[in-house]
Amino acid sequence: MAAPPLSVLLSSQSSGEPREKRLRFALGIHGSLDGASAPTLSPAIALFADVWYRTGEVFSPSLRVWFSHARSSTTPIGIAGARFQLTKGRLDVCPVDLPLFASAGITPCATYELGVVHAEADYAFDAPSDFIEHTRPWSTPGLLGRFHIEPTDWLRIEVQGGAMFPTVRDEYVYIPDAATYRIPAVGGFFGAGAGVSFP
Repeated sequence: MAAPPLSVLLSSQSSGEPREKRLRFALGIHGSLDGASAPTLSPAIALFADVWYRTGEVFSPSLRVWFSHARSSTTPIGIAGARFQLTKGRLDVCPVDLPLFASAGITPCATYELGVVHAEADYAFDAPSDFIEHTRPWSTPGLLGRFHIEPTDWLRIEVQGGAMFPTVRDEYVYIPDAATYRIPAVGGFFGAGAGVSFP
């Protein structure tokens, strides 16, 4: 019997079992550094839940919902010490997943955040209460890229980073020296975490 052509042998050796198409859910936690809402990077803790139609192909759409809280360190602004807290929810819409190898990939997403920024100022003297703290809305679209790897079928480890473009750009003025901080037009974030996937 004649041996099969070399091209057939190479094809059979390189092909693997196709990944099963299935709907998956995940719950997880991230730690991150958030920019834009404060003069310095703010450490944050975020919880997420997502649903992912896993196909093993480029088109593997997913949706993810986040809830997070970030708190900046005390930053000197003029004669005041300013602190900022950002509490927000976020939705990630991710139509594709770019596979790198069997258990890893990169997921690009469009995002939108809604929340509130709470700003506080500690002065070196007694000041009117109107100038001590304010709470303002937070709203920003953004883009992100997320690298993920699954060492097991249920464990997911992730690193992500992205840019945001605040639509509410408040300016915080600290009197009497009129020192200011204004929310920038572009900010960024970087984080890492893990999640549990099922079923």
